[in-house]
Amino acid sequence: MNLTTTDLRDAMDAYADSVLAPDSEETLAAVQAKVAEDRGHRRSFLLAAVAAVTVLLAAIAGLNALGGRDAAPSPAEQVKKLGSQLPLFVDGYRLVTVKEVPVSNGDPQRFLNPAGEPTGLNFVDVAGGTTVPRRALVWCQDLMISGTAYEDTATLVTSAGQSARCSGGESQSYPGPAHEWVQADGPRGWQLAVVSANDQVRRRVPVGIYQPMKWGDQAASTQTASLPPLPDSSTVFGQTGQTATVTGQGPGSLTTTIVPKESGTTGVAIDVESSSTGQFAASVDGVNANPVDMTLATGKWSPVWTPGRGTSLIVVFEARAGHPVKIVTTAKDNRAAWRATVTLSPSTH
Repeated sequence: MNLTTTDLRDAMDAYADSVLAPDSEETLAAVQAKVAEDRGHRRSFLLAAVAAVTVLLAAIAGLNALGGRDAAPSPAEQVKKLGSQLPLFVDGYRLVTVKEVPVSNGDPQRFLNPAGEPTGLNFVDVAGGTTVPRRALVWCQDLMISGTAYEDTATLVTSAGQSARCSGGESQSYPGPAHEWVQADGPRGWQLAVVSANDQVRRRVPVGIYQPMKWGDQAASTQTASLPPLPDSSTVFGQTGQTATVTGQGPGSLTTTIVPKESGTTGVAIDVESSSTGQFAASVDGVNANPVDMTLATGKWSPVWTPGRGTSLIVVFEARAGHPVKIVTTAKDNRAAWRATVTLSPSTH
């Protein structure tokens, strides 16, 4: 086809018009296509991001599950696995772990209160890298092989020389399962061994390692028990002194007055027995008495964690013969009967 000059000019004019003023419908269609393309890119990005987060969460969950499988068993699980009778809580102490201690063959009597550091025993480290006060406990029936009885004594001993024993005769007459504590002081004291000459005890004995609790760390028992009978006389530091006894019920304070027979430095012991759990404090002429077991105490308050058991507080003061001394004993968190025996004992020094 041959184009004339006029045809060329008309074609160029049409091209210029389309560039300067494009067709609105075509322009709208182009814009819509561009928006759709951008939305598609954003949607793809969001889907990719969601997928990445999902993979990350699944990986974290997998690691948590793996960590759970590798986590150390709880004390309750340890007790169950070993078939032990060790309690999870006892006398204000909480079970933190269980160690299997191999029994050393030997005369157990030889290691009761040994002179010097024991040697030649299968000691196991039970410190656990902590300086927190701990106690080791053997549940005496855990020593026995199933279906047998034992008569010989087994001794629980630390490398520092503290010891406690389980005796077959004693545990059989004990009202309920017998247990024995051994208190270990300092890092060297936390090497532990069990000694027995009896072939009928287990070769590896579960030993519970306990840490002290503070009041409120664990719910106190709601049970009650009878108060033990009063002794014929009360002693403090091995000295028999003037005594007085008061009996209370539930929370509150009781006052007793004693007139010292002698002047001079005098020790006062307040021995409390409680038929329920609770906390106790005492003062002598307004001066607070100190709990004997500061490990379990909370400030001036000394706890009773086991119904039917007791606690003690002491203070030293300068007595004057013939001048009355007022002793106030206070109970809180207590729900039953309790008794406080106060003993004045003049110093012998």
